[in-house]
Amino acid sequence: MIEVYHIRYDVSGEQRREVTWVQDDASHDAAVLALWNATGYQQVAVVDTDDLEVAWALTNNIHTSWSMEPNRRVRVTAPLPVIDGKTYGHKSSEVGDVFVLNGARHIAASCGFRKLS
Repeated sequence: MIEVYHIRYDVSGEQRREVTWVQDDASHDAAVLALWNATGYQQVAVVDTDDLEVAWALTNNIHTSWSMEPNRRVRVTAPLPVIDGKTYGHKSSEVGDVFVLNGARHIAASCGFRKLS
């Protein structure tokens, strides 16, 4: 099982840039962990797989909303956003989001995943 955590919608632009613009591993890990500890991430799903790439694919809006019409292997864990009375699906997983597999945190990088130190 993989837990999927997205950067919260209310995170500042500066905080978002710090975790999505990877410059070097040490400073990037520090920024991600600081945002994690400040509850800047929200669990949005648990995916029945041990493959990070599969969890990534199942939490992206490709042909339909992954969270409004979830795959049978995906359990949506966060309430869907409601804006002006209309319900929307969650955003796609993106660079900077965190995937937890067997207790180890993995950051979605610009190409693949990187285990957080």
